[in-house]
Amino acid sequence: MYELPFGKGKQYGANIPTALDYIIGGWQWNNIITLESGTPIDLSVTGTNFAPGNRPDVSGAVSAQIVNGKGVITGNFTLPPVTGTSFTSPGNLARNALYGPGFHTWDTGMMKNFKLTERFTAQFRVDAFNLFNSPQWQNGSFNTGINLGSGTSTGTSQGASTRDFTERELQFAFRLTF
Repeated sequence: MYELPFGKGKQYGANIPTALDYIIGGWQWNNIITLESGTPIDLSVTGTNFAPGNRPDVSGAVSAQIVNGKGVITGNFTLPPVTGTSFTSPGNLARNALYGPGFHTWDTGMMKNFKLTERFTAQFRVDAFNLFNSPQWQNGSFNTGINLGSGTSTGTSQGASTRDFTERELQFAFRLTF
């Protein structure tokens, strides 16, 4: 919480008229910035009975990212050794080797208290959640429609989906304390 330096008794506008102080003085600003890394993604190979493992073999670097609203996984993937319908060993891609998109948002708010009488105080408040309206992507979007066992070096999902209720939201509030 930061008290803005405007109004009577403050650095700027210390001698302003009372009516103007009611408008520009006494505002407080608060911020919550959230920067979280993504959660792990475990890739799997389809088309067998998954014994003894279902991870693919990979050579070189592997990455997962969102490109033009689609989850894209890049790497050189191949099926692990198979005998009949079973893997003879798990693939060499480590469990949860990739991390999905993180959560990055900025919530901010402004509020002002108005002293009405000795016993009554009014507060006006405005809050913005996800101020820059940044899309917050889900992990699940990476695994949809990707057959990593086919030997392709890039897999693309059918479409990336966003987390629920992550769009920008504004809230206005009035509070009377007595």
